[in-house]
Amino acid sequence: MLRNLTLKQKLLILGLFIASILAYLLGKSSVSQRFASDPQEDIVKRAEERDLTRDSFNYDVSGVFIPVDSGDMKDATLERLKLQPHLPLTHLGFQTSVGKVTDIGVYVSDEDAESLVRLEIYGVDYLYEYTKGNINSFSDVQAFAESFAEAKRMIAETGVDPNKLYYVFG
Repeated sequence: MLRNLTLKQKLLILGLFIASILAYLLGKSSVSQRFASDPQEDIVKRAEERDLTRDSFNYDVSGVFIPVDSGDMKDATLERLKLQPHLPLTHLGFQTSVGKVTDIGVYVSDEDAESLVRLEIYGVDYLYEYTKGNINSFSDVQAFAESFAEAKRMIAETGVDPNKLYYVFG
């Protein structure tokens, strides 16, 4: 498999491999340090002191900037903490009203800001250029909307308000 790759491609793969190992090792140590005390108390304390060293800039999520010192950000962080013991949430084979079957996954990543929740919906065609002008593309939009509503329902069942969370779709 590697024989057919150019030297530049091989070096790129090697670089990505090394970068992923470093990211894993650095992320692993920061998680244990960050949650050495009570995590909820620590987050509230940092927000009140405006010591947002980890989140000291705006995250660009789906083209919308989120100011990290807002009350909404603190609420999202606290809701994520309540959700974490229940993760990952999955619904495989979710049947939509338009006949599409999707797989839904809700989880968090140590690489993300403490206020973000990842939401993955498989089984929907996201390629705009491919579906442009295609009458069937509406079914993909409808399937996504129904799958997102199902994900929010699953989150609400855990006692967390899904409307207070910030989502990263991936």
